[in-house]
Amino acid sequence: MSACEDEHRVHFRSQVPSLDGTHYKGQAGRIAVIGGSEEYTGAPFFSAMSAMRGGADLSFVFCPRNAAQIIKSYSPDLIVYPGFDALGNECTALARMHAIVVGPGLGRTDHAAEVFEKVLSYAIRSGTVLVIDADALWFLSQSPNLFAEIANSAEGFHVYLTPNKVELDRLLIAAAVDSTVQLVKLLKGKAVIIAKGNKDVIVSLNVQAEISTKASQKRVGGQGDILSGLLALYAFWMLRSRPLPCGPGYGVDGCLVTAAVAACSITRDATYQAFLKHRHGFVASDALAFVAEAVSKYVSDG
Repeated sequence: MSACEDEHRVHFRSQVPSLDGTHYKGQAGRIAVIGGSEEYTGAPFFSAMSAMRGGADLSFVFCPRNAAQIIKSYSPDLIVYPGFDALGNECTALARMHAIVVGPGLGRTDHAAEVFEKVLSYAIRSGTVLVIDADALWFLSQSPNLFAEIANSAEGFHVYLTPNKVELDRLLIAAAVDSTVQLVKLLKGKAVIIAKGNKDVIVSLNVQAEISTKASQKRVGGQGDILSGLLALYAFWMLRSRPLPCGPGYGVDGCLVTAAVAACSITRDATYQAFLKHRHGFVASDALAFVAEAVSKYVSDG
């Protein structure tokens, strides 16, 4: 772990909810995941369950009706709403959520596009932390006008974009910029971008970080979904205190990057431990089983 990563780790550790029995249910995090489709039921499950394994009290999945029973069958720990109409006309169902993930397994139908724009509009209005992942990144790249909506949003709105290389290239072309730094500037600092790869490169307006700790050497679907759930939760943890704690970069920017460093580091460690055990047979559900252990290691004093 580099000196920079260790600084972020200390900063993050100061904001982890204590396990002293004094908190009420939901206080450590209520995370919503909007996604899923008939074809893709694993993605929203991985995102929501990683938030639970990462320290959240409650995870909610809003998904199509034909995916709900399948996702429910994966775990009794998730609260699953069948049908995107459960969000409400103005996304009133999200009012109690501390952070939102949109995109895992969402698909690319016209209705899915409407759901994405509805959730984005709500997050901008409410100032709720939003993680835009997977298919939601595709919709963003197809609607460049949404870049302006994000850039011109009121103070207090914060969004993460979590592209892999192909998704990042698509976003840069849509935004007519040449680099991740330029895209962050175009979005007027409202977004933190995590470019996933052999190294996870985290870019905000004022703070940057690279995470190169060991990760699985086999790339399978679901690893990015695990990251998205942790990211939403840890952003809530880092931003919930006022005034904001001091740390690398300070202020909102520093806190958002610290959350991203923690989410990336824990995801990479969980996938690496699962890969060592399963090698060629490694799948994302194996990594999910190591998330809690990776969190414990990351927040320990050692």
